[in-house]
Amino acid sequence: FIIVLVVATLFSFYWISCHKWVPVADQGNVHLVAKMVSEDDYGSFVKWGYAGMYHHQWGLMMFLETIYRLAPGSDYNVFIYINALMIPVIIGSGYYIVTKLSQNNKIAKLLFLLMISLCIPLYGYIPFVYGEMVSTAMMMASSALIINVIEKFVIWKMVAVSLMVGFAVQIRQNTLIYVIALMGILVVLSICRKNWKILFMVCICIVSLWGCDRIVRNRYELHLSIECVNMPAIASVAMGLHDTENGPGWFDGSNIGVFAYKCDFDVEETDKVAREEISARIQFFKDNSDYALDFFRRKILSQWNTPMYQAFGMNHENAEESHGLVRMLYYDSGKIYTEMFMNIYQLVVYMGVLCYSIWNFRKDTKLEHSVLLVTVFGGFLFSILWEAKARYIFPYFIFMIPYAVIGLEKAVCIGMVGVQKFKLYILQSKKHAKI
Repeated sequence: FIIVLVVATLFSFYWISCHKWVPVADQGNVHLVAKMVSEDDYGSFVKWGYAGMYHHQWGLMMFLETIYRLAPGSDYNVFIYINALMIPVIIGSGYYIVTKLSQNNKIAKLLFLLMISLCIPLYGYIPFVYGEMVSTAMMMASSALIINVIEKFVIWKMVAVSLMVGFAVQIRQNTLIYVIALMGILVVLSICRKNWKILFMVCICIVSLWGCDRIVRNRYELHLSIECVNMPAIASVAMGLHDTENGPGWFDGSNIGVFAYKCDFDVEETDKVAREEISARIQFFKDNSDYALDFFRRKILSQWNTPMYQAFGMNHENAEESHGLVRMLYYDSGKIYTEMFMNIYQLVVYMGVLCYSIWNFRKDTKLEHSVLLVTVFGGFLFSILWEAKARYIFPYFIFMIPYAVIGLEKAVCIGMVGVQKFKLYILQSKKHAKI
């Protein structure tokens, strides 16, 4: 286990060294705003400014701003190195979860270490100057800690879980799906086991979520122009029902078009227009059921059947600047083999999760062990409605690996038992035939 942690961490830093990584799109905008704010320039907190339009990015901006203030003269590479340090957190947390779920099964633990080490998208997201790696690590770590806390309540561990949850949500808003799953499971556990300590942990998490949000809001609201308002989420839901050139439900800029250009930043008018558009689209789906099924089939596959999860599509700009494994996997012939490998890898993970789910129905599994799996289910439902991006599925894929290895281990064991029984049946049949 220690060897895998060390090797994976060293490889992460090697991966960073193989390319001059450049943040693009939203990650680039967040970095630039955070850099401006660290120099006391709040010019983006205006009506048409990035920070003025996308309030949900403030948590990540504040995190980056803090880094830039603590290390004057630094740039986004500091955040990339922090991402690399999340690798041992993810591996360690997953290893602990597998240990508990498998009741310390050595084969399952070894299989997890092998599979997580070979998960190429995990390294591909290290240079991504966004919240995926940090929030995924926080969710994995808090899930492992939840299992430990339920076994034996320790106040500092409860506080640690709540802080990680609050921090993760601010870094990446989609983490709320995990929070809902976690809160739901904790409430059910507190009722079923009549344990007030579990409910107390829910209260601590809620306080942490509120507190972290207020810290971020209080930091930036003072510098926000009075005419600035946050774009309603429903505009993105409406966009998620469009059939675009990039794919069903993928970004086409219509949410910004409605909010900024058509409605002139009027939240109520944007909400009204988006609801009308959603109603019209739903009616169209009802009238064209075959098309509706095809639309959502393509939307789901475009996100969940993309084994690299856009890991190679976010940061590389100049092939000439890359070398080593990055150049081989991004640009040279190795890219084909990488995609082939990840196609097989993804299939194995999905099959493993299916096996685990089937086995789980036959076994009295502790509910707290299923936090990440419930989150995956919530993420699947969310991906049907929200703007489509394979990148959004990356954390859920990582969450599935601990369950997949247990499912595979169980399937192999059951298969071996079945083979032995079949051989015994054949031998007995031959014996009776001779008699």
